[in-house]
Amino acid sequence: AGAERGLVVLCGKALVLRIEYLGIAHAKTAKSHFKLGSLFRRFGQHRAALQELTLAMKAYTRLYGMHSVELGDVFYELGMCEGEQWGQAAQAEERLRSALLIFTHELGVDHAKADQVRDALEQLAKQSNASGSGQEGEGSTMADDSDEAEDQDSRGLRDILRVVSNHAASMASFGSNGAAPFVFTAGSDDEDEDGNQNNA
Repeated sequence: AGAERGLVVLCGKALVLRIEYLGIAHAKTAKSHFKLGSLFRRFGQHRAALQELTLAMKAYTRLYGMHSVELGDVFYELGMCEGEQWGQAAQAEERLRSALLIFTHELGVDHAKADQVRDALEQLAKQSNASGSGQEGEGSTMADDSDEAEDQDSRGLRDILRVVSNHAASMASFGSNGAAPFVFTAGSDDEDEDGNQNNA
């Protein structure tokens, strides 16, 4: 658990640096929001995951449009995150179907990402069908673990969340009045990001 938390902290520190030096409207900053949100989901920090993934969704929509593979990736992670929480099955299905539509249109019906989403939809359907037996309650056991004993990584994670949250209000205003307060910058970040995942 300590190593996993450490990975989240490193990713969060990279995000803070990108916000400071590249700005919140840069493609690399958006990708860091996405990666941090994905990590939060995998480690059970659902509230933080939803915040980061929502910021990534808004940024990717501005940067790449409504039908980009990047946005499909965010929809998939949001759907998985919501599907792991109690009472969010309908919204999770909507997110996953949006991801599937993008992947099949942009990548093809037989692409691995499309298959991954179909598998997720199948599992979500099984979970919904089993709700009467109490199995769906598993999602509630994956709630944020902020009440666990605090260690150094936990404190570091909370410090990062405080810094990132200071920028959330600005990001949340995107699209509310049709005017962006600044211009999004699309950078060629795929190669260096994938080669240095701990720096995302």
